[in-house]
Amino acid sequence: MLDSFQLIGTSIEDRYRVDATIGEGGFGIVYKGHHERLDAPIAIKCLKIPGHFTADARAVFLQRFREEGKILVKLADAPGVPRVYDYGVVKHRGEDIPYLVLEWLDGQTLEDMLKARRSARLTGMRGPEALAILLPAVDALAIAHEHQIAHRDIKPANMFLVRGARGPAIKVLDFGIAKVSARLVD
Repeated sequence: MLDSFQLIGTSIEDRYRVDATIGEGGFGIVYKGHHERLDAPIAIKCLKIPGHFTADARAVFLQRFREEGKILVKLADAPGVPRVYDYGVVKHRGEDIPYLVLEWLDGQTLEDMLKARRSARLTGMRGPEALAILLPAVDALAIAHEHQIAHRDIKPANMFLVRGARGPAIKVLDFGIAKVSARLVD
């Protein structure tokens, strides 16, 4: 996977070592890193700001990224949402790169798990099994709704199955396009 920002092997603010690229989308790159002070693995989500954006569009884009971090902090009580540890902007090679530092999740997306099951010609999950896996995601979304936050992009690729001591647990990813509103209906 490409490292568009060329951050691998660097340190952000002398706290977060950037080790590898683990995912890339249209507007962001996610790195695996290491929190130097806590001696723990982390995920670092960096925002790609399109070069053609005007100054105003850039400011709105950065504000939405900050909002994602604030949303995740509001949802810290939900076990089905990744914890956010920090937010900032690092200057690297003359470019401002906004970043979020998140808890490291060990596992796979629900999308990847379902693909693997289909490839192995396994049958679908039974109701109780599916419910046990998805209930934390439902709880996370309910807590988000209590805070007037609508996720707006729920799909198997945004649900992550974490390997835990008590079996798989699910985390809802990518609140980046969530809508904060006084009401949840447009």
